[in-house]
Amino acid sequence: MKKILLCTNSENLLEHWRECIINVYSNVIIINTEKGLLKTLDDNPESILLLDCNFFINSKDYVRSLIECYSKVNILFMDDCPSFKIGKELLPLGIKGYANSRLSSIHLLQAISIINDDKVWLYPEFVQKLIQEASVISKVEDNKDLDLLTNKEKQLALLVSRGYSNKIIALKLDITESTVKVHLRSIFKKLHVTDRLSLALIFR
Repeated sequence: MKKILLCTNSENLLEHWRECIINVYSNVIIINTEKGLLKTLDDNPESILLLDCNFFINSKDYVRSLIECYSKVNILFMDDCPSFKIGKELLPLGIKGYANSRLSSIHLLQAISIINDDKVWLYPEFVQKLIQEASVISKVEDNKDLDLLTNKEKQLALLVSRGYSNKIIALKLDITESTVKVHLRSIFKKLHVTDRLSLALIFR
């Protein structure tokens, strides 16, 4: 497990993060100065960095320079008021996650676990919006990748690609959310994808 660096000047936020992870992770380093951050990254270049959006005046430029200098650091950018616009600007820079600073314990632990494996973690609403923006839907019948799916799975996959949540899909198809999840697992397996965004991109 990589070192987890908690980078913030806010005592309240630091306490929240510590309470969320203290019972699971002990390999935590607290950072409250720019000099301390750079020194810690020099010593631990392969780390998970929880970076408070208020730590630097121009966070976007600083994130860019951090990733250029420390390419193996996995940054979870923590924003007081996350927005799709800011997240979209930060993702191409190479951050591994974008989340609310006050993320609940269960979601923060999930994010850290995923980022530790060099994967990207985003809050569900952000992923939904990415899907909606990225997807240019084509006719299901013309997409040969979908030949392996049943008619119901094709309907469900199309709704996922349009950015609908499981709850809305269940209502539209008159099935339960549990059934939606079962179908999704089957679709992911058949199409060799692991998440909703990857599924949506098949429809591009």
